[in-house]
Amino acid sequence: MATVSIFDFLARCQPLSDGFAALEAGDIWRLGSVLYARAGASTALVQKASVYGEAYQFAGLWALPGGMVRAETGYNGNHHGCFDLIRQSLVSRAALECGLQLSDMIDLGTTDRLGPIVTSYTAKERQRFTLMTVQRCRVGTAVCLSSKDRSIASAEWHEPPLEWGQLAPGNRLALAHLLWAELSETQRATARRAVEFALEQCADWAETAGVVAPPSPWADGTAIARWRTAWPYSFNEPDLPCD
Repeated sequence: MATVSIFDFLARCQPLSDGFAALEAGDIWRLGSVLYARAGASTALVQKASVYGEAYQFAGLWALPGGMVRAETGYNGNHHGCFDLIRQSLVSRAALECGLQLSDMIDLGTTDRLGPIVTSYTAKERQRFTLMTVQRCRVGTAVCLSSKDRSIASAEWHEPPLEWGQLAPGNRLALAHLLWAELSETQRATARRAVEFALEQCADWAETAGVVAPPSPWADGTAIARWRTAWPYSFNEPDLPCD
């Protein structure tokens, strides 16, 4: 399987019969999307909760709002509609998880600053893998955040320095790459150990899912540039709808 930029990757993803999205049904991972919403120096974060009393390994940890892309939401009947699918699925999740509405989101769009990050969780005694994409937006003012989703314990704005160990691993790594240039040397030193641990976890999940492992945010520019175009790409032609 070749690798490409995120835009080519997303153009090849398609809704699947299981209700999620990937390049093809045989992929071990399913597509996910999270929202990097900034109001000034603050980032919108949500705290995960256990649902219906089930154990959840990330309960109590913080993350960017979003999650698995639901294929039944917003798909317009053709292959390239996956872009709209991702956007509408994420907007719906953000509204439920932290109260941000589409009208609050300025310049909402997919960021090309990151390469693939694989996360993993266990549901119904089965390990699942999510290939996380990030969409960024600005929020004019730090609107009050609140959640209507049972899987979210709290929604808040946070500024660096963050409690890095309290972030879910995939989100910890994504935020480290997004925020690293803004951090002072002292803040970077504080974050480094927690980020290294997230790197180890995400590398293991990436290997299992057959996806390129991410570099550290302090890696050299060549390694980071290579990662940004390391999105998986299938040469199989997608099934396009008939006219």
